[in-house]
Amino acid sequence: MEASQTACAGVAVLKVPRTGSTWLTKELRGFPGMQLEFEPFTDGGSGTQCGGRFFTQAVTRALQSRLRCVTREFRARPCYWAWQHCNASRLQPRQMSTRTVVVGFLLNPMYTPGVKWEVAMSLAPRARLIWLRRTNLVKMALSDLRRLAVISSHRHAEPITASRRLQEKSSNISQISRVDPEELLVKINSSLVSQALHEYASFPAGLPLEQALLVLYEDMQTHRVLVLRTILRFLGVESIPEIKSEIERQASAYA
Repeated sequence: MEASQTACAGVAVLKVPRTGSTWLTKELRGFPGMQLEFEPFTDGGSGTQCGGRFFTQAVTRALQSRLRCVTREFRARPCYWAWQHCNASRLQPRQMSTRTVVVGFLLNPMYTPGVKWEVAMSLAPRARLIWLRRTNLVKMALSDLRRLAVISSHRHAEPITASRRLQEKSSNISQISRVDPEELLVKINSSLVSQALHEYASFPAGLPLEQALLVLYEDMQTHRVLVLRTILRFLGVESIPEIKSEIERQASAYA
């Protein structure tokens, strides 16, 4: 059987903030044929009123083909997912000009309440699920506090020059280094609740082990190429010539 025939139909990467999802998206998109959406269904407006049935159907479709107008940059267009009156049948696939090996998305499951992941995974042939997590909750909390500090400074800032941006970056880092211990503990607790309780509650109980993979941010930091190899093998695409060539190139450069 050819490698292209064994490639999974789609992959859902479930994550919470500050776990390296932007980084992982960039890494996976660097391989030929990896068509991944970053945070679809997360800026819904009226779409947030859609129920579990809609989101189950929507993610099932997204695990089988790359959909049009499901990310926030399409919000001004009539095709945007949130304007489809919670009718998943109106979510149309993109016309792709290049070969597609894997389709999928990276998503915080809190934005798709009521999804029956076990149903979506069973309806999408050879679908896979990845949980992206971070074990160092202190660094995770500090990263989030730094992000919030940057957002706060930009809300009240005048037009930003290069020198001002550098000054703000230094100021924000200085503020984080003097973070209130109580505020830090609150943020750590929030990260723990988000990552260890709410998200695990949505994990499909009956999902076979061969369909699920845990990826840790810290492992990506220390063994990036090994983690990427593991993901590609898990998805069933490691032996596809173009992908094999790219991971070997990265391994050689990393050595």
